[in-house]
Amino acid sequence: MPHGEHTKKIQQWLRSRVALVASVLLAAFLFFQLIVIVKKSSETDGDIEALQLERTRLKDEQEQLSKLHTFLGTDYFAEAEARTKLGYQKKGEVAVIITDENKQDQVILDDGQKAVAKTLPASGEVPNVRLWWRYFFGY
Repeated sequence: MPHGEHTKKIQQWLRSRVALVASVLLAAFLFFQLIVIVKKSSETDGDIEALQLERTRLKDEQEQLSKLHTFLGTDYFAEAEARTKLGYQKKGEVAVIITDENKQDQVILDDGQKAVAKTLPASGEVPNVRLWWRYFFGY
């Protein structure tokens, strides 16, 4: 076997081994890249699902706030706020406030023009029903 032919066979063998190793490394690199892409795709799908859930929650919250905004703009709400916070009364209405100060029961009648306080005998804790009974039926 001449020396030149032997060198060609060795070069061929090395080329085939180098090509094989290069092919294996390229396949491993591509496989690794495929795994990274699949993982990122899975994470993206999870993010999309979470964002869709949050979008649904925010739509529901927006709908509730819209209903509340509509309610707060009604005359009914304005009148209720004026009655509770500002003591507003319609003409002819009588406000009744029942208090318990200094362990004595008082019934305060307010007809819009004058307030009358009537002190009832001290009786400890008097249920609200009893106070109304006393108010309407004169104790």
